[in-house]
Amino acid sequence: MAPRIASGTVTTLMLCCAMYAQNTLAAAGCDWDSSSAVNSPLDTRLTIGGYITVGEDLPIGSVVYSQRIQTNGNGAKLLCRIGVYDLVSTLTSAPHGQSSYRDATFPIVFNTSISGIGVALWQGTPDGSGGSRLFNPGRLTSYLSSSSNNVINLTNQDDATISFNVAFIKTAANIGSGSIGSSDLPKFQTSFDGNGESFVYQRTAIVGNLTAIPATCNVGSNYYLPLGEHFPDEFNGIGSTAGSAETQIVLSGCPAFYGSTSYGVFKPNVISLRLTPRNGFVDAEQGISQLNTEAGDAASGVGVQLSLQQENGNYQRAKFNHDINLANYISFLEERGGDYHLGVKATYVQTSALIRAGKADAQIEFMITYQ
Repeated sequence: MAPRIASGTVTTLMLCCAMYAQNTLAAAGCDWDSSSAVNSPLDTRLTIGGYITVGEDLPIGSVVYSQRIQTNGNGAKLLCRIGVYDLVSTLTSAPHGQSSYRDATFPIVFNTSISGIGVALWQGTPDGSGGSRLFNPGRLTSYLSSSSNNVINLTNQDDATISFNVAFIKTAANIGSGSIGSSDLPKFQTSFDGNGESFVYQRTAIVGNLTAIPATCNVGSNYYLPLGEHFPDEFNGIGSTAGSAETQIVLSGCPAFYGSTSYGVFKPNVISLRLTPRNGFVDAEQGISQLNTEAGDAASGVGVQLSLQQENGNYQRAKFNHDINLANYISFLEERGGDYHLGVKATYVQTSALIRAGKADAQIEFMITYQ
């Protein structure tokens, strides 16, 4: 009989020890505070939508669409007990895998359903400081280190919000077209990991559809503005002009220019023109190019001044080596296959007191980019 009693005593003691170990573990990590308005992971949605036009000349790495939401935490409060905790973002779904593209700004980029367009995701931190980015996936080591129990109020931060961000990025020279939907984009969850536990307090996904259209226009390769023959006595001092010629730079078969959004604010596409004089310039701000002197029989004391026509018909001096927003001269529309015309005028302008007769021509390169 005694052996049975001893066995029962040992069994009872072992059961008590197991219960004590479980209680210790439960008190080691994070959980919902007793005053929290919620007691399950916050369900957060980043909403995207609309159309974007992505230019072929837009540099790889450019952000073509960005969106941010800020949540007030819905009254959520976390209780993290004494210990050291990492703030961790974990990927739960990546339908098209991780992109090979990365840079200093976006160390982790995921593919989407459109080739050449990737997506990066990050969030702010629960302390509301805005000083740190937690990328998806990512880990902020020892984010919380406390010697006493700590209540994290996800509602009453300095800015009363936690921010979540999504950025669509051009990841290749050539991009496809189509729509990116919720099922094409990553999902992630955020947790406090410490004291042997991982406590998930938020799950985040992207909803909506974003349509991307590659932007191309056909632009003629060469335009000529014949200024004719002129004599030095036609000028009457530095800054005076003689001769004039006009032409139209034609942008044909253009895509629809929808624009993009940045943090919910509509931003139109930027179609810019850069003018670069091959022979150098006399005055870049006034659009005055030097003459071509390679032939050895060039005139001197004059330059060629270029102007661009505004929609009201007036001409404005062009600027060299400067990105000129063509929206100041052309109204771009949300229709495909559109043709646009940019009026260009050239004239001779006296640049020094003494003018010498000779050949007076200039070459100016133009480059149009879409952003």
